[in-house]
Amino acid sequence: MSPQEVVDVINEAYSNMELMDGSRYLGTSRNGINIEMILNSEGKIITAYPQKIKKF
Repeated sequence: MSPQEVVDVINEAYSNMELMDGSRYLGTSRNGINIEMILNSEGKIITAYPQKIKKF
């Protein structure tokens, strides 16, 4: 995945994010990647990363 594709996936997830707790949000890109994001008080992304899949 190119750097621009990573930015695009994060922006897609940002457009449909839901609050998890505190300043942590979760959104899903069009291709199904769950992205966890932490936002500052102005709503800007501080960090974003793929959500870890739990294995049982």
